[in-house]
Amino acid sequence: ADFASASACIECGISLLDAGHWEHSYRLSLDLFTHSALAEWAQGNTERMTESIDEVFNNAKCFDDKLRAAEIQLDYQGMTGTTGFEPNALGFDVLEQLGECFPSSLENEGIVQELLDTKQRLGGLSEYSLESLPIMSDSKKIQTMALLENAVIRCYQWHSKYFCLFACRMVRITL
Repeated sequence: ADFASASACIECGISLLDAGHWEHSYRLSLDLFTHSALAEWAQGNTERMTESIDEVFNNAKCFDDKLRAAEIQLDYQGMTGTTGFEPNALGFDVLEQLGECFPSSLENEGIVQELLDTKQRLGGLSEYSLESLPIMSDSKKIQTMALLENAVIRCYQWHSKYFCLFACRMVRITL
């Protein structure tokens, strides 16, 4: 992909926006700045990526409109190793907005309980019934699963106790 050309086109579009564009050209503004963040990240221009993400975070009308920018930020953090998936960080906030809450501190007892609960839910299911589950179509669940997948990888890399918790939650969402 030619991200430099894409970035130039996006920046041209942004430069044509007039004052008040977030009020009267909301969807266009949201799309331009979200795509700008992605294109700039792909080119390694993290300063411009951050500016575009901040623009979205500061002007988006609802959580769903911030979600793609948050995913870009989380992917960037994960790839650069600037942070693990820590409680009270952006990732936990996004997951909470998607309906998945996690404790801010995690003891071994909580992990064991989550594993036992997941085992119990899977206990009565046959391999056939698991294979016969319908393909996930709920967009909120799909977004949650994508974020949890990112989180599981980062937790594994950082040896976080949340690894088991996130993996179990992915199984529950799938069921």
